[in-house]
Amino acid sequence: MDEQQNISKETAVVQTKKNSAATTSLVLGIIGVVTGLFLIGSILGIIAIIFGIIALVRAGKSPEIGGKGKAIAGIILGAIAIILIFFAAIFSAIAIPRFMAASKKAKISEARLMMKKVWEAAGTYYEANGLYPPPMILHNASTKNNDWNDYPGLIVEHPTKYPRFSYKITKGGTDFEFTASSQNSWDNSLWDVSPVKINIEGVITGGTF
Repeated sequence: MDEQQNISKETAVVQTKKNSAATTSLVLGIIGVVTGLFLIGSILGIIAIIFGIIALVRAGKSPEIGGKGKAIAGIILGAIAIILIFFAAIFSAIAIPRFMAASKKAKISEARLMMKKVWEAAGTYYEANGLYPPPMILHNASTKNNDWNDYPGLIVEHPTKYPRFSYKITKGGTDFEFTASSQNSWDNSLWDVSPVKINIEGVITGGTF
């Protein structure tokens, strides 16, 4: 009688361990799939597969302890979690550069808008004085500030936010050219953008990367 009780206790212990390994594999596999787009998901997926294999080995040696279905499910989910990280990497490799390019284009549009404002203000200045404003720096974007160098008679609507470009009149008097340079900008994502220029006819060039 005592011997049978000992056998029953040993079987219960084995079953508990097996069920624990299979359940752990299944739970980790589920969490791995949910977080599969992040590195933690693939790590949990690997652990889920390990626990699943351990559970299957135990089930193979002692079929009566069960848990095989949970182990297989855990292994499958773990594999899916690992695969998801590769899809996430491919998506990032495609999406991030496109997002960065779109962000740059939006910032360059900001400079182009400022170009038109200064060009129009320079035209008004010319009508009043017979000459265009002299060469000067209107804004230096090397530091994050919105200081603007107001020149008498040149009325320009200032940017509402911190300008990302350094704005300067490069030609004045009888000719006019206005340049927006990003090479020394506090926003270093723009350092590879070529200078944006507007000439006396209002033609804008540059701003490529």
